[in-house]
Amino acid sequence: VAVYNGTNGSEAVLEQALAVARAEQARLTLLKQVAPAGSLEEAQKGLRRILPWIVQQGVVRVDTIVTADWTCQEIVRQVAQRDHDLVILSAERAGGLRQAVFGDLGTSLMRHCPCPVWVLRPEQSVRCARIVAAVDDDGDSRCHADSGRIVAIAMALARAHDAELHI
Repeated sequence: VAVYNGTNGSEAVLEQALAVARAEQARLTLLKQVAPAGSLEEAQKGLRRILPWIVQQGVVRVDTIVTADWTCQEIVRQVAQRDHDLVILSAERAGGLRQAVFGDLGTSLMRHCPCPVWVLRPEQSVRCARIVAAVDDDGDSRCHADSGRIVAIAMALARAHDAELHI
């Protein structure tokens, strides 16, 4: 899932999501929020306009989701309902160092999402020099399996970007 809201950082999210989807021959889902005064239909049309470009980039299976509900719970519900493997989003710029790095939504998703979450800085370039995979293996078999998925995805991304991997 690429959380693509058209704001600062969305282009980097889309580029990274395209790179992952191409490399893994995976389905790409674009999730877009509608502004309070916006129209769901107009937002959906906006996403449909970029679909031909995405297909030209080598990703042939693309889904779109438009929602007015921009909460962690809604994104987690969409991820669980559609069995997604990775969520990519841009960090929110609200204030303070912690929010500047992760943002409220990114932090919440890291805690609650049933799949790995990749949070990009809004100014993130397409190429990554370092990738950090945060895992917590407390002996629980589910946690161990999740940690293995996170490390596998991080290794693939590090190889694709010729980047350092920190676990």
